[in-house]
Amino acid sequence: MVLDPEVVAVFQSLARITVGDGRKVLFWRDHWINGRSAEQVAPLVFSTVSTRRKNSRSVAEALLENAWLSDIDMDLSIEGCVQCVRLWEEIEAVPRNNQVPDSFFWTGSASGAYSAKDTYRLLCQLLL
Repeated sequence: MVLDPEVVAVFQSLARITVGDGRKVLFWRDHWINGRSAEQVAPLVFSTVSTRRKNSRSVAEALLENAWLSDIDMDLSIEGCVQCVRLWEEIEAVPRNNQVPDSFFWTGSASGAYSAKDTYRLLCQLLL
């Protein structure tokens, strides 16, 4: 299935993620690094990671002994290496609490929980 990049961007902009134990948040895809994804922080690094890893590696798995580094094709350019260091620094600055589950807040609804109805209503308002 091919997703429209604009729809994905709107969807991601409506979700707020707070990392707890990191089990439900995707390391490479989700916007957990101060509201940004790894792709936004380090696009050259992200481009070397396999789709399988991008779609399956949780934050908890990735941070265990810095396993996320093994996802990267180490044939990076100098700029790619700079981005890798920047990603590492930004990851280290994200507050985490292994004692609580990850939390997801959906800004598209008053309750903070995702609902297709509320999201559809919001998207219609945005498009008008």
